[in-house]
Amino acid sequence: MKRMLVCATWCLMTLMSYAQPVAVVNFMKVPQGGYDAFMANELEWKKLHQNRVNEGKLISWQVYYIHNQGTGSPYNCATVDVYPNMEASLAGLTQDEMKKGLGEKYNDVLKKTNTVRNLVYSETLGQVFFIPSKAPDKYLMVSSMKTKDTGKYYDMEKKAYMPMHQAAIDQGKMNGWSVWARMFPEDNTCEAYTVNAYSSSAQINAMDYNAAFEKAKEGKSTNELMEMFKLMDETESLRTIVKAQLWELVDATTPKK
Repeated sequence: MKRMLVCATWCLMTLMSYAQPVAVVNFMKVPQGGYDAFMANELEWKKLHQNRVNEGKLISWQVYYIHNQGTGSPYNCATVDVYPNMEASLAGLTQDEMKKGLGEKYNDVLKKTNTVRNLVYSETLGQVFFIPSKAPDKYLMVSSMKTKDTGKYYDMEKKAYMPMHQAAIDQGKMNGWSVWARMFPEDNTCEAYTVNAYSSSAQINAMDYNAAFEKAKEGKSTNELMEMFKLMDETESLRTIVKAQLWELVDATTPKK
């Protein structure tokens, strides 16, 4: 337990010490039959978020529909605010920004927002490492990971699986890939998230792990290959997939020029 806490603290301090992207994920419950009203309301908020992107306060804002979530599911949609760093994510919204993005009667928008969806909870994530997407993402496979040793787990992802995902992206089987750490977790259900990004539905089941593995081995030394094999063999002991969800992008801000 002591070692796990030390590793978690080290990862948190490392992420907060560098200007790495931070994502604030808001998990929403939209009532049955209320999706159109929810999206119409999000379009109003989009103006505010686009202003912040244009001003460099926000990298991006996206709205996702989460597949296979029934009436008993705690949430079925999510918004993701990606900030350039932790400081920006904690800055909050000013009244001037609210007026500029939502209008003088911004309180009316706030009241309406609370009627079209329920904010179940929010999560702050720090980007550990990533492979940038080659095209706009349409689908994300978001997997929450449980681990007893975050240091070894991140080492495994970077040295064993990052090369494979890079190979798959080069082969056109994926669009992007990233690993995110939970920054201020309220529970111990998981410690990290991996995100497989796809530009189309056709890519979702196109991954050929054997082909990606063979490609990832190219150019590596004997020692690098031995370490890669060792880490892959330890996968089951280093992490457990708590759940995996398919997220579909339904709206987003335009990147700053």
